[in-house]
Amino acid sequence: MFNRPFILYILGSVLSKIAWLMIIPLVVTFFHNGDGLVGFLICIGITHFVSFILTRKKPQDMRLRVKDMLLLTTLIWLISCVFSALPFIVISDFSFTDAYFETVSGLTTTGSSVIVDVSDTSSALLMWRSTLQWMGGLGFIVMAVAILPFLNVGGMTLFRTESSDKSDKLLPQARDVAKSIIQIYLFLTTACTIAYMWSEMDFFDAINHAFTTISTGGFSTRSGSMSEFNSTTQWICTLFMFLGSLPFLLMVQAIHRKNIFVLFRDQQLMGFSLFVLIVGFFTAAWLNYENVFNWQDSLRYAFFNLINIMSTCGFSLGNFDTWTATTTMVFTVAFILGGCSGSTTGGIKIFRFQIMFQVLKHQILRLIHPNSISAVHYNRHVVSSETVFGIVGFIFSYFMIMAILAVLMGMSGMDFQSAWSSAATAIGNVGPGYGNQVGASGNFSTIPTFSKWLMILGMLLGRLEIMTILVLLFPHFWKK
Repeated sequence: MFNRPFILYILGSVLSKIAWLMIIPLVVTFFHNGDGLVGFLICIGITHFVSFILTRKKPQDMRLRVKDMLLLTTLIWLISCVFSALPFIVISDFSFTDAYFETVSGLTTTGSSVIVDVSDTSSALLMWRSTLQWMGGLGFIVMAVAILPFLNVGGMTLFRTESSDKSDKLLPQARDVAKSIIQIYLFLTTACTIAYMWSEMDFFDAINHAFTTISTGGFSTRSGSMSEFNSTTQWICTLFMFLGSLPFLLMVQAIHRKNIFVLFRDQQLMGFSLFVLIVGFFTAAWLNYENVFNWQDSLRYAFFNLINIMSTCGFSLGNFDTWTATTTMVFTVAFILGGCSGSTTGGIKIFRFQIMFQVLKHQILRLIHPNSISAVHYNRHVVSSETVFGIVGFIFSYFMIMAILAVLMGMSGMDFQSAWSSAATAIGNVGPGYGNQVGASGNFSTIPTFSKWLMILGMLLGRLEIMTILVLLFPHFWKK
């Protein structure tokens, strides 16, 4: 029924990459009195050993069917999180629940944390957290471009013409696409690191924050997150969070075609940019009008927090949920919208709302002109009914799962505000919630263990676009 040997072989290959990435924090231990050196060596050894067992024999059949890809996609994230959690358990004596929570939050680029004070955490472990987010962000972009459109998950088939059309001579193979995206990702990470160092960050803080900014993950090496850095650093962070929210494949196409206007012809990118500009200036004006900040600080706080939430990055700069009721509502909307498809962001994604608006407009016009023949268009392409059904199903399941998670968290003892915001931040891969317990100034260390596992489920569902996991729950999927 499934190509089990090849699935196991790919899982082993992924674990091998994770083991090699553990060398990054291992190097950090040499500059910080060897703190964590033995622990990371043990984790590397265990991960490499399991990888060797799974890859010792190359399978003869190296083909994957749709069922194989759906199962493999979920297994890669689940098993990667298990082995990536080892350093937290071995080095800092985390419980398995907290270690898995922190790891899932990292790889899904959510940014929610159970660490109360990062200043008491070893530098190597902080580097590993940042590396997890950087790796998870890159992995999701490649998955969103090369796999999800092919599987038609959540209406993602809309992007197949740009990611998997064999007639496209520009980028004929998925491997070429992935390679080009990795190059852009590395370039932006390097540029962000240099910019942070220019703004007076030291190298360790700069590389960590570059990893978590480009991946729109939001883990920080400081307890106060971005509040502990100067305004120049905060504006740099705002810029690179915005860039991390854009479709990476579109950047690749603009570079290969040597035509920057490719970016301006994309309906999703322009919609996201206009929303950020209009709502950002409105929020800044409102904060200034309500005397929360002066005009200069209002601009900085408004744009930082708006892009921070829409990019689902999760950095902290002020307690935005305590400013005004209006700004709280604005940020709640941004909470749900998310960034662009094909980026590292979470949330529902801008393109789904744009298409649903087009569907609504189309239905109204059909009422006015019943005999007219028309179709829903997006980015100069006709949107199929299959894509519309995929988007409707995704949005419905998104809110339904968020409501179920919130109710279950409330039953486990969390207050209403913490429960619903924790559910929303998990499935949206946002990071902070609302309130004193899980808000921008809090963390998730004190929530019940049952709620942590609910959030883990929500983070994985949100990162894998929900349908990729839900399809595994149907008995028909497991039949021959």
